[in-house]
Amino acid sequence: MTTLTIPADVVPILRNALHTETGQDASEIVRVSEDGHGDLHAGEYDKPLLDFDAHRALLDVIGWGKPESDETVQIDLDQHKWALLTTLTRRLAVEHDLMQSDQHMRGAEQQRQIAIDFARPLQAFLPILRARLKQVGGQ
Repeated sequence: MTTLTIPADVVPILRNALHTETGQDASEIVRVSEDGHGDLHAGEYDKPLLDFDAHRALLDVIGWGKPESDETVQIDLDQHKWALLTTLTRRLAVEHDLMQSDQHMRGAEQQRQIAIDFARPLQAFLPILRARLKQVGGQ
C-alpha cells in the first residue's frame, strides 16, 4: 500500500468535487437506464458504475460531509489514484474556466476570486501528486 497525505486545504475542495463527479456518474447511469435498452446494452453501465464506485470509495475515506474543521487525510494511493487525479484535474479546469468569466457579468469578480482561492491549493498539490504517481509507477 502506498499512502499519500492530502493537505487540509485540498480536502474540502476534493470533497466538493467528488460530490459533483458522483452526480455526473449517476446522471450517466440514469441516461443508460432511460434509453429503454439497458437490458440490450448492459455493458453501457460498466464505465459509469466503475466511476461512481471509485468516486464513492474516495468519499468514504475523506468523509461525505463537511466536518467542523478539515484536517489532512491519509489515503491508499494505489486504490484511489484514478479518482483522485481525475477529480482534482477536472476541478482545476473548472476553476480556470471560472477565472475567465465575463467581467461584465454580475458577481463575476467575486466568482473569479473564489476560483483563484480554490485553484491555488490544487495548483500546489497536483504536481506533488503527479510526481508521487510517477515515483510509484502509477502514471
